[in-house]
Amino acid sequence: MAILLLIPLGHADEHWKPLFDGKDMTGWEHVGPGRFTVENGMLKPEGGMGLLVYTPQRFGNTTIRVVFKTSGQTDNSGVYIRLPEKAPDPWYGVHNGYEVQIDGAGDDWHCTGAIYSLSKVSKRAQKPIGEWNTMDITLKGQETIVYLNGEKVNDFVRQPSGAPTENVV
Repeated sequence: MAILLLIPLGHADEHWKPLFDGKDMTGWEHVGPGRFTVENGMLKPEGGMGLLVYTPQRFGNTTIRVVFKTSGQTDNSGVYIRLPEKAPDPWYGVHNGYEVQIDGAGDDWHCTGAIYSLSKVSKRAQKPIGEWNTMDITLKGQETIVYLNGEKVNDFVRQPSGAPTENVV
């Protein structure tokens, strides 16, 4: 699986700011046994579970664009959002945040665009293995809206619980 991460500068129709420069892991820290490498300008996960955390800044209301392609039926990844602090271990995101799933084979609660186990997709919009996909994750107050390849696939409003509205990606 290959991944490219971006956030917009201002409005969605303006230029995007890359969170990953395509060259090295500057600004990113990995937690857990797996790892990411840089290959042909893209992030490539290897070796199992882990979290790749962007450390230079936290984000409030924004849109995160994730450009990815899968290389096999069993590829399984995700983007953790709404973490209250930097993850100390790879399970932290599972128990303290939300995962926007990347998995072409999962059920509607666990496939690409689902908020893992909390909000199922309204439709499937992932492209076949080997093709590029664009997933936009909009964080707006308590609402998380997910577009996959231009189609709205999820609109989840979390119940206020005192959890932060700023996010670690």
